Amino acid sequence: MGLAIALATTMFALVDAVVHPYVPFRAPEQLFTVGRFGGLRDRTPEAFAQFLRLREDARLRAGLAAFSLQTVTAEAHGTPREYSAAHVSANFFRVLGVDPRRGRTFTSDDSVTSAERAVVLSERAWRQLDPGRTTNDRRAPIHNVTVTIDDEPYTVIGVMPRGMSFPVGTDVWLPIARASGSSGMTGGTAMVFRRPPQLSLERAQQSFSIAAHAMTAEFGLARRPLYYRLFSVDQPFDRLNPVHRALGGAAALVLLIACANLATLLLVRGLSRRRELALRTALGASRADMLRLAFAEAALLALGGAAVGLLLAAWGIDVSIVAIPEHVLQMGLLVPQLSWRVVAFGIAASVATIALASAGPALRAATATPGEVLKDGAAPTTGRTRLRYHPLVIAEVALALVLLMGAGLLIRSSHELHTFAFGYDPHGLVIGAVGVPAGVAADSAMAERTREAMLARARAIPGAQDAALMDYARPSGYAVTAEDVGAGSKQRFLLGYTLVSPSYLRTFGIPVVEGRDFLDGDAGGVGAAIVDSAMGAFLFPNALPVGRMLKLGSERSAARWVRVVGVARSAFMEAKPGEFPPPALYVVRQRGEGGRNLEIVVRGPSRRTGVTAAALRRELTLLAPGERRAVLAYAWARQFDGLVERTDFLTALLISFAAFGAIVAMIGLYGVVAYAVRQQIREYAVRVALGARTTHVARLVAHDCVVMVLAGTGIGAFAALWAARALRFSLFGFDSFDPLALIGAEAVLFAVAALACWAPVRLASRADPVTILRAT
Repeated sequence: MGLAIALATTMFALVDAVVHPYVPFRAPEQLFTVGRFGGLRDRTPEAFAQFLRLREDARLRAGLAAFSLQTVTAEAHGTPREYSAAHVSANFFRVLGVDPRRGRTFTSDDSVTSAERAVVLSERAWRQLDPGRTTNDRRAPIHNVTVTIDDEPYTVIGVMPRGMSFPVGTDVWLPIARASGSSGMTGGTAMVFRRPPQLSLERAQQSFSIAAHAMTAEFGLARRPLYYRLFSVDQPFDRLNPVHRALGGAAALVLLIACANLATLLLVRGLSRRRELALRTALGASRADMLRLAFAEAALLALGGAAVGLLLAAWGIDVSIVAIPEHVLQMGLLVPQLSWRVVAFGIAASVATIALASAGPALRAATATPGEVLKDGAAPTTGRTRLRYHPLVIAEVALALVLLMGAGLLIRSSHELHTFAFGYDPHGLVIGAVGVPAGVAADSAMAERTREAMLARARAIPGAQDAALMDYARPSGYAVTAEDVGAGSKQRFLLGYTLVSPSYLRTFGIPVVEGRDFLDGDAGGVGAAIVDSAMGAFLFPNALPVGRMLKLGSERSAARWVRVVGVARSAFMEAKPGEFPPPALYVVRQRGEGGRNLEIVVRGPSRRTGVTAAALRRELTLLAPGERRAVLAYAWARQFDGLVERTDFLTALLISFAAFGAIVAMIGLYGVVAYAVRQQIREYAVRVALGARTTHVARLVAHDCVVMVLAGTGIGAFAALWAARALRFSLFGFDSFDPLALIGAEAVLFAVAALACWAPVRLASRADPVTILRAT
């Protein structure tokens, strides 16, 4: 019971962390994020400039802070790691109302410049970047601890307390640059606002509206006015995703299995005390007295189970804080805390489990007739009807099968992910993106020089094997016109294609199976395109694609024609693989083509993607000095590796639940069968004395075991197939209706049942008539 309460309470803590996220902020009800809406793309001030304008209002200045998200590569002892980071203003932590666990935070706006090499770490990042040095010594200074972030040395000035990860998932906080130069931020500046106690929410919203109205009039945004809206950070999350429901359901099944097991053991214990209870009744004890006795004994079990369960849950929560992978946080599972709700749940689960488990035995004891019990207890043999097919054991087997089925589904899903083939090696690929300044994008020649410079910089990164530019484009009218044999040309509906530099397929490592790869000369003249086999069959169903002409638009559009020069092998070009690769069309980018977002892919060493990403971020940041823009660079396989990590984490959780459920079901089956055998041992001895073979006696006991297991698996199969739908969003490569997982779960359950019944069967088959009858 203690183990069941511990597992259920730990899972409840994980789910509770989503519904009621723990925030280490002071007065979180006064804290709001600031949403920006409206404005025109070419006229609206940059987000950081809006932040500075808003701070001109005296009522907003002290409570307004800025932050911007970024992905960084941090290294302390030779092992680079990628972290979610945030560039923050100096008053960021003061606005949040959170103090560092160690050290200090940023001091003032005047000291926070892009030249200052100071960083604040989360507890998780501190443990990973400073293992074994000062992690466990809270008195040790941290001012002399240095970490390398994107190839630049930073001094750790503070460590945040456990649970501090605002914005969600952030582990590294860096100073935001006040100057107009680039700060290397990955996205627009966001804002957080703490409402002073004397300022009402309505007045605060009014101050933001006045500032927005002023900027709307100043920058000519009347056609699309700029406005702000405040959103409370203390607003509870009221929607659980399927993963949360699956974990909650697994915890509930564990409790139900433990409840059924306890009920079985208490019932068996009550049957062994029937004569005692009958004598109490015969001596004048009332039914109320018998009920009070039963529930008093159950209350002792409840207290013991709650104590053991809560102690184990507190330990399990501490372990889970360290063991939860980083990518699991992005799944919606936040860091759990041992809150009063978790403690209350553990106590309530203990009381409910014991109440349900002891209700049946207590009522049976209270309604027993002394005469019948004493007469029955004097019988020389007991017969084989009592506890022969115990419904609670059948229920345990059925519930355990549900958990084993879920574990089997996730095990298979994890195997499919680990063996998945993209069509190329995704490890070593780094994707980068930077917003091209408006002034540069308006001049096609300057934009082309910027792209060529970026490609040259990327190829010069140490360890880089090749690099390529890419840009997602849409055909004119969402259609392309393909040259078709016998039909002249035919229009095909197409959502989009990829504009690439000639080295694109070589960088990814995708082979061309027909025709040829792109050449540097394809960037001029007619132009060239490569299709994969699926796209080739779609565009040219009546002819071979190589050599055919393709118009990147509808028949009547003025779009250009390109020649298909090759057919590439189908491959997954996104980190979210599916069952089949989507059809792909690659077109060599012509001079002047491309949008304002420059995207680049670099292939480097597979084990040093973090270093390659850091170098690419640095090059993207230096691309156009004096411009503030969004910069992004990350390992391409990071998202897929996160999917694998999350699946492995869920698989490990469900395996632990299923193992516990199977063990408890085995204990329950063993307890019932062993009790029945001991109660009927005289019967078996008489059968042997009258000439029955030991194999016949063994079959009698095994028959009861097999019937209970078959009944449990039969009922559990339907329940498992129904419950497996809760995992369908976490499965990869197959549907939740999977007969292999069901067969595997039943095989495991039959093996467990055979192990549980082996000792009672052996005891019954070896019954010695002389010894047993002489003893009785």
